[in-house]
Amino acid sequence: MPLIERKSVERLTPTEILYSNAGSLLKAGQPVTDNVIGELAKRRVTYVETCRPTQEEVSAAEGDREAAIEEMGRLILSEQGQQFNSLRERLIENLKSLYLPYSEEDRSFHSRGRKKQISRGDLLTNTLNPLVRDDVAAGSSAVVDANVLRFTREFINTFYSLLADRDALTPETRKKRKVIHRLHLSKVRLHSHYDGERINSVGDALAAQAADSMLMFLQAIVNLNKKRILAGKPLSESKYRPDLKKSNDEVYRYDEDFIKEAALGVALMNLGLAHKDVHRLIPTSTLNPDNRSDQLRIRTLQRSVYAGQHLLDREDISSLARMMVSLQFDFPDATGYPPPFKNRFLHDFVRLFQIIRTYDEMTNPVLGRTAYNRMDVIRYLREQSGEYAPSKTPPGEHAKFDSHLVEEFISILAPYRKGELVFLYPGSRRSEHIYVGKVHSYLDSHLPLISILKDEKTGRRYRDGQLLIYIPKSMLFVMENGKVVKRNNFGWIKELQIYDKHLDAGHVNDYEDFIFGRQRSFAKQLKTARR
Repeated sequence: MPLIERKSVERLTPTEILYSNAGSLLKAGQPVTDNVIGELAKRRVTYVETCRPTQEEVSAAEGDREAAIEEMGRLILSEQGQQFNSLRERLIENLKSLYLPYSEEDRSFHSRGRKKQISRGDLLTNTLNPLVRDDVAAGSSAVVDANVLRFTREFINTFYSLLADRDALTPETRKKRKVIHRLHLSKVRLHSHYDGERINSVGDALAAQAADSMLMFLQAIVNLNKKRILAGKPLSESKYRPDLKKSNDEVYRYDEDFIKEAALGVALMNLGLAHKDVHRLIPTSTLNPDNRSDQLRIRTLQRSVYAGQHLLDREDISSLARMMVSLQFDFPDATGYPPPFKNRFLHDFVRLFQIIRTYDEMTNPVLGRTAYNRMDVIRYLREQSGEYAPSKTPPGEHAKFDSHLVEEFISILAPYRKGELVFLYPGSRRSEHIYVGKVHSYLDSHLPLISILKDEKTGRRYRDGQLLIYIPKSMLFVMENGKVVKRNNFGWIKELQIYDKHLDAGHVNDYEDFIFGRQRSFAKQLKTARR
């Protein structure tokens, strides 16, 4: 298995090859060159996954590194053809047509037989003027093409079938299965490239984020639904009503079609960000909420949710899918957008969706910022979570995330890819790592079983699969020919931390989301509620 490494673009070297596709021109298995690095930098790519042959693979190629790299490229290309990965790539290509920049000035926003009345910025307003609704409907048919919706639903049906065939992750199944199906999604995301006011090329970042969020949502909710079926929970037959002021505490399982429509809403999650005024702001490297000009940019980003709501107000898109888009920015702690609600009940689907999109945005951002360390993001989700109790406390007294659903999401998550290079640090000290390892496999935790490759304290190197560490159980395994010959329990192992060294990850406590950030969380209504 090749040694995979997640690296920032400025740290790429010609001795590596791309492990995943980067748009239509840069393909998995392609060697890294100056042209590749330049194209990635132009598209403001946060990171890429690269790989290089191990010493054993170079030796197997009779010491010829170029031959080893060429063979690795062939293996990667064959791996990319696996059913799940192939379907995912096709889904992203399908969604890309939804996320092309559009504006009310486009000719498509002109209903037949009527004089054009819509003007720039109308889609970003809270409430549409009745005079322009026909024009918006005409534009919606062009931006959200019915055929693209049909193909997206077909992809969702296929993914649902693949995931529904797997056993639910429960304590019982973990004991019986040596392999737990976890989901790792990672892709180079290319942002739109602008030359002044002109769009030179359009990337796939919005489509890729929507596709990956949808797949994580679908796997998590399918797994959760299976557990609820096994527990004998009643089937929910009520309509999706986000305007409910209160709800009972009953836990439900959900119909297959209900889940699929919610997944469609997740696939449409970024529609408002495709507005031309907003699209132009997304690749911005930094946005400072304290800067007056940046405040105007952030406000435009915040208003983008309305564009998605207006374009999806049509009969061929269910109310469930529409509400997944519009409520993705509402949180139980009343820091959502629009301004703080009065204890509106948030459905399981919405609360799970918020967790997934936050994880994805923090680890592989579409909005301009550095990516955060994946273990820090998981810790952030847990620290910001609590028990969800709808309509029982005043606004502002909830945790941001539902702790039960946070754990449900983490239970199916593989933060690191099998074969990925990881760096182990002693506790919270990140000045210098003490071990270099490689992700071997996953057992019953989101923390992987790690094959130690090098001990930085002694300089000693180990063969892949020779020495394994499992942090959750503080276990060390010595292996020979794939079998455990010795095992030990050491307390210091549990203190080890995985850190994404080569990303220059920011401190997670400084995380500020530009869409549902502090500009709204300190709104007048919320200040009043907290007094």
